[in-house]
Amino acid sequence: MGKRHETVFWHVIIALSSYFKKIQYVKCLERTPLILDPMHFYDKVAELIRKDQNMSNKFTYFDFICYFIPGAILIWSFILFAKSIGILAYLTTFNTFTDTLGFIVIAFVLGHFIQYKSKQIIEPKIKRKYWNGAFVSEQFMIKNNKFCDEIDRLKFLKMAMERFKYSQEELKKLDSNTEEARKLSHSIYRKAYSLINNAEINERATTANVYYNFFRGLSATCFCSALLFLVQSVIKILENWGACSWEFIKEDLLIPFLLMIFFFYLTSCFIDRARQRGELHVEQTFNSMYIYYLGGIKYGKQS
Repeated sequence: MGKRHETVFWHVIIALSSYFKKIQYVKCLERTPLILDPMHFYDKVAELIRKDQNMSNKFTYFDFICYFIPGAILIWSFILFAKSIGILAYLTTFNTFTDTLGFIVIAFVLGHFIQYKSKQIIEPKIKRKYWNGAFVSEQFMIKNNKFCDEIDRLKFLKMAMERFKYSQEELKKLDSNTEEARKLSHSIYRKAYSLINNAEINERATTANVYYNFFRGLSATCFCSALLFLVQSVIKILENWGACSWEFIKEDLLIPFLLMIFFFYLTSCFIDRARQRGELHVEQTFNSMYIYYLGGIKYGKQS
């Protein structure tokens, strides 16, 4: 029964991976001119994709990355946990199609819950540990911050004054790290991000933001998986209390114990990856905005 569930799991992953590879191929076609086609068929196909499928594909890609994958990993961990304590048979319908469909739906719903809890639990930890208790966007424009060089900050301030009509008096508040300055910095970020979205030059910033959410969710997933394997190890020890042997450790305890350590380690790794992507998102937002402000990016293009 355990092998059948694991087979279903990997069939789902492979099928969905193939689907999203097709999406990436279609996006690649949008950016690669078909020189050998004299009828410019590429232009017509790309136009249809942009009008009818582009936003849908982006939405689906975000769902797959940020919701389905974390949910699927946690379900896989729970399947191993349920198998080890002998309750897996109670969680199946003995129908491959129904089990697969249920797996996809539960993984997607569970992914939403994971993202909700990771925003409540993981994000505050990232802010306290790496970002002085606030978002990067709330500090990026403040003088002497560790996220933006002073030379670049002055250029961004000039852009904010000319493009967003902030006065010198308002921007002077960014010389000190106050609550009002953080709100002002975040306000400038929001306007910059809205502008690059409207100008369709937000690809780099949006990608960084997607992966910030992805790694933040993965860190919560790995933490929950580690707890499952910790509980599994404790149950096995209690079941065999007083009769521990090397055979018991090798067959029943070693794998869950190693998985517990592995997932705890991944939790810290993915928290750091989320931190990196969060900082990159804000940096790419201001860089894209500034290049657009200088006229270096045409509308809807970002190389």
